[in-house]
Amino acid sequence: MRLLDRATFTVAIGDADAHGKNLAFLHPEPGVITLAPLYDTVPTMAWPKLRAEAAMSVGGVTRLPEVDRAALIREGVSWGLPPDVVAARMDDVLDRLRAVLSADAGDVPAMGMVKDRVKALMGSS
Repeated sequence: MRLLDRATFTVAIGDADAHGKNLAFLHPEPGVITLAPLYDTVPTMAWPKLRAEAAMSVGGVTRLPEVDRAALIREGVSWGLPPDVVAARMDDVLDRLRAVLSADAGDVPAMGMVKDRVKALMGSS
């Protein structure tokens, strides 16, 4: 579920550079494995000269601007999760992100792009 949270966040902020080396595992004690905190996340879509091709496909889509709600749900389903569980978890992440984005961040260029992506990913929910 935490990996789905990260995929949703990465798509929402427009980070085309999210790749396998940006994920790490922690072994806090024998037999316990958990995801490390997020790192190296950058809203690359805020800079038009950077590539739009995602480092990893999401639901079979490789162009990050084309990754939509359906693609994220397909991705989660491909991991064996039920579609309604994927949608609910995505909505939770997007709701939290939308709440953070509602704060006045002044003139932050990426803010508008991320707000638009969150709104689009929320769909009709």
